[in-house]
Amino acid sequence: MRFYELTYFISPKLDEKEARDFSEEISNFIREKGGMTAEIPNPQRRRLPYPIKKEVEAYFVNLNFYFEPENVGNFTKDLDAKGQIIRYAIFTKESPKKSEAQEKPVRTKKIEESVPDQTREKIKKEKVELVDLEKKLEEILGE
Repeated sequence: MRFYELTYFISPKLDEKEARDFSEEISNFIREKGGMTAEIPNPQRRRLPYPIKKEVEAYFVNLNFYFEPENVGNFTKDLDAKGQIIRYAIFTKESPKKSEAQEKPVRTKKIEESVPDQTREKIKKEKVELVDLEKKLEEILGE
């Protein structure tokens, strides 16, 4: 199975409940065809940057799912047959896995602990007041 992202716009002619039901229908369809979805996203009504099929608003949905690559062709045909979807795109993505950094806790030192005492003392001595800094800048710039 591969990891995919489906982004689609649902017709604004539907009300919110119908758009949510349609989104659930798409998720259930993926599961029926042997895929897996993590969650059913809520459609969000958005203004489109340009008209799509003469619509200036639509419900936006972004769905991540696992699906067999050989079934994607049939899935796109089924999406084309649905009249409520005005535009969609399917992308393959890297499967989200726990990184090694998340699995193993990393022991970190504070920066102060890793700096030798001599360097720390030097840094403290080099701290300059704002007035002294302004004088130095004027001196350098020749004002």
